Amino acid sequence: KNFDRPLFLGLSHLGQVFSISWSKKIGSCSVYDYDYKSLKKFKEKKFTSEEPLLSSVKTKNINILSNEEEIKKNNLIFFTYDTPIKQNNGYPNLEYIENKLKKLLQINFKKKTYIIILSQVYPGYMDYIIKKIKIRKNIKLFYMVDTLRMGTAIDIFLNPDQLVFGSKNITKDKAIIKKIFKKFKCKKYFYTYRDAELVKVALNIFLFFSVSYSNIIDQLSWDN
Repeated sequence: KNFDRPLFLGLSHLGQVFSISWSKKIGSCSVYDYDYKSLKKFKEKKFTSEEPLLSSVKTKNINILSNEEEIKKNNLIFFTYDTPIKQNNGYPNLEYIENKLKKLLQINFKKKTYIIILSQVYPGYMDYIIKKIKIRKNIKLFYMVDTLRMGTAIDIFLNPDQLVFGSKNITKDKAIIKKIFKKFKCKKYFYTYRDAELVKVALNIFLFFSVSYSNIIDQLSWDN
């Protein structure tokens, strides 16, 4: 299977890091965001302040799509919208992700298209989406666990310890993923959608308690 330059759809922290780092490690790619303001900021190289090194990476081989119609020309798409948090209760705004996904999955793609979803979701979300939204026959969905950490995200992308993926048919889909990520020499793990989503949640919980532990020890050291 030959892939055109990948498209990174969604230009929040996740999309900025993935597209710019991909252009550095792999080669040319395209970007787009349904939100005009986000797209405009990317064009002007006004990147997230959480990753100060982004502005130092050359982005000449990144093609910025001019309209939504151009999305259908791509056969490899990374869905890179970070899941926003609701201000009123602190819960993830998965309606936001679902609306963006629905918009993407209803596109009448011209050829077999592979979509890799990276948004932070709960275990079972991919199965929910597949039941909720009618997926065209020429679309194949993957879930990829986002292991980036703010502040060091570029280095983690360029030199990952491991990559974790979820798919509907693990045995058949391994070869596709291995081809897409052939320049990444780290270990690659393949699970069901739900198991891959659970890995992401487990990583978040581990990170949360690691930070809490460090903060407690730091506070104790000051108290003494």
